[in-house]
Amino acid sequence: MGFGLINFFFAAPAFFTIDTIGRRTLLLCTFPFLTISHFITTAAFAAKSTTAGPYVALVGMYLFGIFYSFGEGPVPFVYASESMPLYCREQAMALVVSINWLFNWLIAFSGPWMFGAMKPAGTFAFYGVWCIILWFMILFLVPETRLLKLEEIDFVFDKVKTRQFRRHALQSLRWQLDIDDKPERLYAGPETRVREEREQANHTRRERHSGIVASHAADVEPKEVAVVSEHLRSPESGSISV
Repeated sequence: MGFGLINFFFAAPAFFTIDTIGRRTLLLCTFPFLTISHFITTAAFAAKSTTAGPYVALVGMYLFGIFYSFGEGPVPFVYASESMPLYCREQAMALVVSINWLFNWLIAFSGPWMFGAMKPAGTFAFYGVWCIILWFMILFLVPETRLLKLEEIDFVFDKVKTRQFRRHALQSLRWQLDIDDKPERLYAGPETRVREEREQANHTRRERHSGIVASHAADVEPKEVAVVSEHLRSPESGSISV
């Protein structure tokens, strides 16, 4: 019951952050904590303490549930649903869900055997190492799809090569560590490029219009402006109809 409540309440942050900080960022931020929680549980079982060991193992499992609930739990389903092409999205999502439940069954079925062969400490250490491997796989193989339209997402997966994205991900990591300059954006979908070109054209048009107005204002002599103002204020001028 406690683990279910953790999954329920800590899934709420994903609703507010999955479209703000992004799917890829959520995965990259939560997987290190999944690794740490696995190793905490590993240390608890390896210590073989009858007093503090069970409580430490419980803390590690609950920490895993907390960070899993708003990272690895909901994000893959959202990511898979929007990354599939439109013409086969239903079939692809059915396959994704089937594979997810297949591995759930495989982990549950192999758990007792692994506990016997590798001991509980070895089992949790095994999955902790896999979390490290998966973090690097996400870093180099999973592009960000936050705030992209479906057509732009198709462009990302069709046009951007994997080796290009790996190079860009490494540059981004170096920038995050203040080792390198911020890399240029790797991809922009067709609609994003059209929108940026339109905004640039509007900005250029506004600058040109401001320059024309400023030049006309500079051509008018201050004395002529004063004469026109005085004429409009005089009672003999009468009313001006627009």
